[in-house]
Amino acid sequence: LVHGVTDYAIYMLDKDGRVANWNAGAERAKGYTADEIIGEDFGRFYSEEERAAGLPQRALLKARTEGKFEAEGKRFRKDGTSFWAHVVIDPIWGAEGEIAGYAKITKDVTEQKADRDRIKEVSRNLDLALENVSQGICLFDAEERLVLANRRYSEIFEFEQGTIRPGMSYKEIIAIGYEIHFSDPE
Repeated sequence: LVHGVTDYAIYMLDKDGRVANWNAGAERAKGYTADEIIGEDFGRFYSEEERAAGLPQRALLKARTEGKFEAEGKRFRKDGTSFWAHVVIDPIWGAEGEIAGYAKITKDVTEQKADRDRIKEVSRNLDLALENVSQGICLFDAEERLVLANRRYSEIFEFEQGTIRPGMSYKEIIAIGYEIHFSDPE
């Protein structure tokens, strides 16, 4: 079953981080055949800088001491190209409680990361636009709770900075506005 999986690189590492077996997904993702990679250090999938900084060894140490290592980062193929990967490393324990090796699962999430990056950029641009328009803008959800309001909205209604916050009800905001503009200052 594991050898037939092609969407995930699923393979075992020995206790020293050398590749012990290799599935079709690993070959597809990383470009190495099983004959080329079994017995090699898994650090070759990291950048030179990450290897020099000891990142592969720290990943194994965290898996061993904390029960799991999970991260996203750039990983490298046989041809030198890179992809964005979600990686999970789990320790495998021997019968006597000693570390026997590691199970490693890698998924290429390059497209998902690109999508997240695009959404982040669009959100940043929308936030800039929202804060720099001359109109006061606010948005409420179906339960009449504030989702967002720009700075100009607070300025127009003379709310002090930080008075209006997401999650406040429409009635709470009206009450504050009423208090500011119609209360009798004794």
